[in-house]
Amino acid sequence: MPIYLIAYDLNAPETENISMLAFLNTIGTAIPVLKNAAFVATELTTQEIHVQIHEHSEYKEEWVITKLDKEFTGSAKNVDALNNFLRANYFS
Repeated sequence: MPIYLIAYDLNAPETENISMLAFLNTIGTAIPVLKNAAFVATELTTQEIHVQIHEHSEYKEEWVITKLDKEFTGSAKNVDALNNFLRANYFS
């Protein structure tokens, strides 16, 4: 299943991050990567995800959607959970 990295800048980040993650779980399976970013496994296209977020978000919120390929790197406190998520969604 395609996996996307979705990064977002919300108007009220402390209260809205939980709401955004809950919303992302309605369009696929999501797991937080960083404070304002999540991996999302979904059959939707990048444009379809954009439309869904746009319909859910407030006017001044911003986001970036990137489809992951097989090579990437980074550092996160929850690296084991992220790797388990990727394996569970057949990302290798």
